[in-house]
Amino acid sequence: MRYFIPTADSSEQRDRLRTTIAQRLGGNFGDERIYRLRYVSSGETYDVRVGEPHPVTRDPVLLILFENDRGVYFICTPRSLSSGVPILAPLFAVRDVEYFEADPPAE
Repeated sequence: MRYFIPTADSSEQRDRLRTTIAQRLGGNFGDERIYRLRYVSSGETYDVRVGEPHPVTRDPVLLILFENDRGVYFICTPRSLSSGVPILAPLFAVRDVEYFEADPPAE
């Protein structure tokens, strides 16, 4: 799967949006481009993918970021970003991570 953020119309807008969200959340986020995350919370297993509704909130997942210092994945939806509280999945709860394909080199 090629890297995308559902609300971005171009790769430039996508990269700006990712940077803006990461800065607003205020963490030490890696450069990984995460497409899918499978994790356990309260005994339930959740499989979330960028561009699809989160199974609990039904809000579309815009972006998944990994915060290096705390070892936590931030699952960003429009509602979680407007409230300033993303859905969190700690590293110990994560069962699988799938990454986007690398962007082709610029010509």
